[in-house]
Amino acid sequence: AKMPSHYPKDILPEIVICGRSNVGKSSLINALTGIRGLARVSSTPGATRAVNFFRINKAFYLVDLPGYGYAKTGAHKRGEWAEMVERYIGGRPCLVGAIVLIDARRGMEEEEEALFEWLNNLGLNIAVVFTKADKLKRHELSICLKEIKTQVHCSAAVAVSSKTGLGVDALIKEIRQALLKPAAHPS
Repeated sequence: AKMPSHYPKDILPEIVICGRSNVGKSSLINALTGIRGLARVSSTPGATRAVNFFRINKAFYLVDLPGYGYAKTGAHKRGEWAEMVERYIGGRPCLVGAIVLIDARRGMEEEEEALFEWLNNLGLNIAVVFTKADKLKRHELSICLKEIKTQVHCSAAVAVSSKTGLGVDALIKEIRQALLKPAAHPS
C-alpha cells in the first residue's frame, strides 16, 4: 500500500518493522511467520517500495516499511519513501509497537538514533532486534544486547538469525509480551 486509503480498514493492533534496506526485514518476517517467501527477499537493497501489511493469526499486523540507507535510487525517490513512512507512522491510531532492526555487525548508527527518538516521542513500545546474529560470537552478541539497553529506551532487545533460527522464538515471545500491550502515549 502506498497511500493511507489502501491501508487495512480493520482496527487490529499493528507492529511496524523498520530498519536499513539491507538489514533483513523480509527474511525476519518469513522466519517469524514460518512461511517461506511470504515477504519477498531481494538481493538488491531497497526492493520494498510500499508499506506491506501481514495479518498474523487474525490478531495483529506486522507492517513492513521501506528501508532507509543503501537503496540505489535518486534523492527524489528517497524523499517519496520518507514521506510514505512518516505518513504511515504518524497517522495510524492502531500502531502499538515497533521492531527496529539493526545489523549486529554494524551496531547503531546516526539513522537508528534518529529513528529511536522519533518512535519514543510517539510513545510506542519498541523492541530492538540485532539481525544476522549468526555472524557474531555469543559474547559479542551479549555485549551488543547490554549496550543497546544503555543507549535507548526499549521494551526488549533480542539477537536473531533468520538463517539459523536463533532468537526467533524469543522475539515471538517479546512481541506477545512487550509489544502487543497498550502503548504509553506521550502526554
